[in-house]
Amino acid sequence: MKKIAVLIASVVIATGFSVRAFADETSESFKAEAGITPDSILYPIDLALDNLKITLASTDEKKAEAMEEIAQERLGESEVMTEEKKVDLANKALEEYNNTMIKAVDKLQTSLDKITDSSDDKLDQKVEELEKNIQETQEKSLKILSEIKDKVGEKASEVVDKVIEDQAAKKEAVANFVKERHQFNAAKKDLNMAKADLKKVEKSGDAEAVKKAEETLAQYQEAFNKEKAELQDAFQKKQQTVKKADKEDENKKDDTAKADIQTVQPINQVKSDSKDIVNTAEQIKTNNGNGNGKNIEKQDKKDKEKSDKEHGKSNEAKGKNK
Repeated sequence: MKKIAVLIASVVIATGFSVRAFADETSESFKAEAGITPDSILYPIDLALDNLKITLASTDEKKAEAMEEIAQERLGESEVMTEEKKVDLANKALEEYNNTMIKAVDKLQTSLDKITDSSDDKLDQKVEELEKNIQETQEKSLKILSEIKDKVGEKASEVVDKVIEDQAAKKEAVANFVKERHQFNAAKKDLNMAKADLKKVEKSGDAEAVKKAEETLAQYQEAFNKEKAELQDAFQKKQQTVKKADKEDENKKDDTAKADIQTVQPINQVKSDSKDIVNTAEQIKTNNGNGNGKNIEKQDKKDKEKSDKEHGKSNEAKGKNK
């Protein structure tokens, strides 16, 4: 478990909270990697520290390594929440795992492309080790996800299915890259050996041997160029797939935004029409539609006063007659 997570856990225990410890770890579980779970008030702090760890990683390889470790922790948290029947929190941790693992694989593939022209054996070895670790995590994770799916109800099964689909696709992508990478490495190794053999033969002064070594080198150079092109082509296709997926997500967001706008516009139109109706009614009341509203009001007032006056005189006449 991460040192920083252990430190936080110690503080939490000291302040009266509790952090789970698991003694029942099996070979197909990441529960031992689970630190602070989503039901803790300190969970946002744990996420923030993990994001900081990724940010501070100095290379793509170190970032991928950090992401892989964090993904294991998230999946372990999802296992714990599933066992405690906290489905929503299990889904939350599961989605965090999925997003983090996808980013880890993308960083790995970036590293694979970066070392295509590199002669740094240490970097090559580091990336191969990272490949192996991520593949092992993917294999183990898919088994764990299958177990989680069996334990959750329909409410969570859709989330689990989506994560399984994403991770299965990423697992296949890594497997293809590993295969291509091994073929590329073999071609590069043969090329380097051919170069070394040519240098040795050149020192001997044997023209026939030099010619033969040059022909061998040309063959290995051609094979190397072919493997290099295939590896780069695979990487470019992967990048285009990612961009296409991102574009589809953007289009979906745009469609949703347009739908919202189209929903709001009729409402605003109704409000506008209602306002126009009220204004028109006021205008008719004031202007009688001819701009003579004030004159009509004055005339109505005079007619009323005249009527009241005549009515008063009539009552007065009746009184006198009596």
